[in-house]
Amino acid sequence: NLKSADAHAYVRARDALDGTGKALDVAALEFAEAHRLLAGRASILETCRDWLKRNAVELPRVTVADAVEQMKKQAEADGKSAMRLKQFANVLDRFAECLNVEVHTLTPKLIADYLTALALAERTRRNHRDVIGFFNRWLVLRGYLAKGTDWLEGVQKYKANTFGEISIYSADEMRRLIAAADKRILPLIVIGGFAGLRHAEIVRLEWQDIDLDEGFIEIKAHKAKTKTRRIVSIKDNLNKFLLPIAKTSGKVVTIKNTSKELGKTADKTAD
Repeated sequence: NLKSADAHAYVRARDALDGTGKALDVAALEFAEAHRLLAGRASILETCRDWLKRNAVELPRVTVADAVEQMKKQAEADGKSAMRLKQFANVLDRFAECLNVEVHTLTPKLIADYLTALALAERTRRNHRDVIGFFNRWLVLRGYLAKGTDWLEGVQKYKANTFGEISIYSADEMRRLIAAADKRILPLIVIGGFAGLRHAEIVRLEWQDIDLDEGFIEIKAHKAKTKTRRIVSIKDNLNKFLLPIAKTSGKVVTIKNTSKELGKTADKTAD
């Protein structure tokens, strides 16, 4: 009962599918679904050609563990900071232990399930997500993953800590903090309190960066969050605290776990 034009269209469609193993109705359903997914942004043929172009070369096989070791070595050779290297090790060693498979087999679902299972605070999960994203991009640049591979596509974004309104310590509160502070953490408290440097910047400072005679602290570009060199003046009150403890070289803050020590100091000042 087909009209002549419909009959010719049917025959052409059957001829086009010859050798594909696809039934006409199945081919029509797949075409319709692909067409809806693309939503006019590209044709199905353009999409197929792009996929073939990106996946034409057979990728080298490498496990997550091996790739992690390679990236850590490259990061060290590139002169990444000790803090950044430690972050890579903390996050990616754990990642490799839990997902020691070949990198090309990982999917956004596996990454999402891994992050969800971590018994960590939301801020820490966010840090893990960011490092895994960096690792993903490194693998693409290294040729271990196809261009356009995004492990984090659709993976939950975790929030950073939200802080209340910023307040300023009173003179009495500063006196109590300084009185309770271990001498190893004292430079961090007084430089942060009287010069306004960021926590991470103070931790990276060396005594060579502080000129008490001229009255300034030099924040070198590679030690600053903004990657810009700047000079911070030293007020008289800060100068008086630093003079008795100043050294000719070495780290200004020698304690490793500064957050823990600051917490202990705060506890000592509690009423």
